[in-house]
Amino acid sequence: MLDGPVYIPKLYDGRNKSFFMANYEGWRIKNGANQKESFPNPAVLTGDFSAETYPALSTQIINGTSVALPGGPLPAYGTLECSALINLGYNCMPVDPTTGSGYAGNKVPASVFTGNVGKMAVANNYYPAPTLTGKPEGVTNYIKSLGFPLVTNQQTYRGDQNLGKAGSVFFRFTKSSYTNQGHYNSSDLVHGVEYYYENQKNWELSHTINIGQSNVNNFRFGYLDAYAPQGGPIITPAAVSQLALTGVFTHFTALQQTWPSLGMTSYSGVGGSGNAYSGSDQPAWEYADSFTTVKGRHTLGIGVDYRRWRLIRNLDDDFYGDWGFSSGTIINNSLTIPAGNPGAGTSSCPTLRSLSTAQRPLLSAARAMLSPI
Repeated sequence: MLDGPVYIPKLYDGRNKSFFMANYEGWRIKNGANQKESFPNPAVLTGDFSAETYPALSTQIINGTSVALPGGPLPAYGTLECSALINLGYNCMPVDPTTGSGYAGNKVPASVFTGNVGKMAVANNYYPAPTLTGKPEGVTNYIKSLGFPLVTNQQTYRGDQNLGKAGSVFFRFTKSSYTNQGHYNSSDLVHGVEYYYENQKNWELSHTINIGQSNVNNFRFGYLDAYAPQGGPIITPAAVSQLALTGVFTHFTALQQTWPSLGMTSYSGVGGSGNAYSGSDQPAWEYADSFTTVKGRHTLGIGVDYRRWRLIRNLDDDFYGDWGFSSGTIINNSLTIPAGNPGAGTSSCPTLRSLSTAQRPLLSAARAMLSPI
């Protein structure tokens, strides 16, 4: 902070009437976080489920039968063990939803990987490689310590001037900024980080004058604008083309064009942070006047304060979708599903084949990501 009288040798001597003040404050902080997630094993994202396992779980009752879940390779779809796992939010071996049959070697052929959402997610590395290899599905296999920067800056300037019999005036101006980051609705540290901003500026002009020996009048005129948007990383044009969505908006404000989010049964959510964007701007004006008088041992005051403000909010977000893929069945797709409405067994399969709860009930999560029906 720097303050004092305004004094310029041989030009101006304001040591008893002109004063200034300049101040700066700033923070630089890193907020630490310890991330623990469950991500698909790399082979799953290529359609290879042959080595996938599930963790040991408690015994379940399915249709009156006790079903042990000791852990091990994913069970075949349609078995009691598979039904028990799906009820608990886990996966089974994938099946072709159009036939109800399994895939040779439990490997989904690349020829059916036509789902735009899944292909976009894999091509843009939504899922990082596990830091703990060989873990069953649904078990923490990715641990990372990280820090999110928090930065604040504020600068304030003030000037005071004594006008003699005309009273005194002062003017103050403050400008501040705030930026922060964090992962809130997504476990994706590349596409799902949220950015928080606030830019604020305000100023005030005041005039004070003595009226006689016992009266004082003070007039104030000020302005405040607080602009506080938040959002996330901007999706690339190439990824937008990969999604091949139609009928969506094409013009966006800053921070609004975020990546689509993606969720699959038994795995941590990735992609853009859901509801990441919000825009908020609140300009405000103030006009105020106060009058004070002293009568004997009494001080009386009266005043008026008029404030005018607007709150401008923009909550339009997630233009490229929030996609969910489940290991359950897809009864509502019965027109294209054989009698019995078979599921696909594992959530990454619908992701590869594009059967999303955002569009319709799903077959299964790991297989539907890449192949629409």
